Amino acid sequence: MAEFNGVLENQVSLQLFLYCLRSSDQVSLRQAQRDLGISSSSSVHWHLSKLASVGLIENRDSHYFATAAGKSVRKISLPVKESYFLINQQLVPSYIFNMSFLIFSIIITSIFVFINIFTAVIFSLLVLLTEFVLMFRRYHSLIDRQNSDRRTNLVAN
Repeated sequence: MAEFNGVLENQVSLQLFLYCLRSSDQVSLRQAQRDLGISSSSSVHWHLSKLASVGLIENRDSHYFATAAGKSVRKISLPVKESYFLINQQLVPSYIFNMSFLIFSIIITSIFVFINIFTAVIFSLLVLLTEFVLMFRRYHSLIDRQNSDRRTNLVAN
């Protein structure tokens, strides 16, 4: 999946991929160009060819459709340094899951306070530890990505 993300970091490629993914039918180049409001058909062709070269979409008789590999993509890393999950053909920021976890934890802790204060304290500590681990992992993945970008820039120069 990592080789897909390089292609999907481009905004036009991402738009075309999601368009093909959401379409129930095969999509022509002109149809995609018109529906997405892209002025250059050669640009659309280049991006569709790039998506096809990594196996996310397939070209059959000048009509494009998402492949099984394309339909199985669940997480996309965008150049804004934020990870997204692909759920029902919608991009959902990964931090939504952290927020949901925290809100759920606050509700459960509130319930535990009325039942047993000791249980509430233990549960709160476990939540804090879990959040710390998640943030630590996120921080290190951002650092790794920045270091990878620096190495790529050094090689390119």
